[in-house]
Amino acid sequence: MDISNPFVKLDFFAVDQGRWPDFEKLFERRGGPKNCWCMVWRGKPENRKTKVTKKAAIRNMVQEHVPIGILGYAGDEPVAWCSIAPRSTYRDLGGIIRNK
Repeated sequence: MDISNPFVKLDFFAVDQGRWPDFEKLFERRGGPKNCWCMVWRGKPENRKTKVTKKAAIRNMVQEHVPIGILGYAGDEPVAWCSIAPRSTYRDLGGIIRNK
């Protein structure tokens, strides 16, 4: 499937244990975000030190059913990622959160 075509149909699914292999595949391919594993705004500092600890930390979140985001697929191939999850799954960024 030609994913450079702007009209290609994408399907999106939440990352869960069953989709972990696709998440891992997307992150580990050439040019993928395997250095960060989208942990810069999540978890404790000790979980953000190395590629290995970042990957293990986000995998643990998935295994514990913590929402981490969605994968975009072109056909059966994972081609996109969005780190979208409840605010409570991110670390304190020092901003003010107001409840209305």
